[in-house]
Amino acid sequence: MQVSEAVQSTLASGAELIGNIITAATTKTRTDAQFGAMLARGARKSLFFGGELAVKGTSRGREFYADAIGAGLTSPDAMANALRKLERITARRTPAEMQYASLMFRGAKLGGLFATHPHTESRLVALEKETYLRALPRQRG
Repeated sequence: MQVSEAVQSTLASGAELIGNIITAATTKTRTDAQFGAMLARGARKSLFFGGELAVKGTSRGREFYADAIGAGLTSPDAMANALRKLERITARRTPAEMQYASLMFRGAKLGGLFATHPHTESRLVALEKETYLRALPRQRG
């Protein structure tokens, strides 16, 4: 995940740097330079935003595979029960969980687009259908 975030940050910063170099090389007035800098910042923010969605999507996918590995080591039912227990740990969310709700699997907003974990219901359905469990490599012999 750190590599994904590093690539995201590098691409976004690189886009702004290239935009600033092009702006510096091609503009003659202060207004043009300011407009070019604004476009470069916009490109950086757009790439960073898109990258953020990709990084969070990768994280959610990894969680499905982590669930599948847990189900493979125990059973799909045991893993599903563990997820249900996590949901019931506390009915009331802590102040820290409320502050970072978009990153938590219980409090994801916007359809979970920025969450690092998929919704528990999605994870339970994937375990029930063994979607990711079937995708894991099997040891022969």
